[in-house]
Amino acid sequence: MRRTGEITTGLKVKGNLNKPKVELFSIPAMGQTDTLAYLLLGRPIEKASGDDGEMMAKAALALSLVGGDSLARAIGNRFGFDEMRVESSNSGEQASLVIGRYLSPKLYIGYGVGLIESFNTFNLRYQISDKWQLKGESGVNHGADLLYTIDR
Repeated sequence: MRRTGEITTGLKVKGNLNKPKVELFSIPAMGQTDTLAYLLLGRPIEKASGDDGEMMAKAALALSLVGGDSLARAIGNRFGFDEMRVESSNSGEQASLVIGRYLSPKLYIGYGVGLIESFNTFNLRYQISDKWQLKGESGVNHGADLLYTIDR
């Protein structure tokens, strides 16, 4: 629990040790984004910096919050990113925070940082035409793809 003036925030942990269920709570009631901001930072999300936003997204994943990805999206919207999401591998052993922005309607750049293991990726997408797209990635693996889309 954390008390900040008239506001109390905290975590409720239920269930067993193998599958705990973690919930955020606040008095007075507020959304999950603001509750997490008060719990971690002692202030509302509106007064958070860019570094605070990344820390909050990592905390949402670490706490295994229901809707942690939607929380990351809300934080991304607050800081002006076109995309901010938590992405995990199929096995669930790796997770990353992906932040991206469209520089133009056809050009997208993205950056991913590992939340469990230390790795960084840089992504680029360019829409050449309605059917052709160029994708590139640099990080743990390096590569580029030229994609052609067939609509049925």
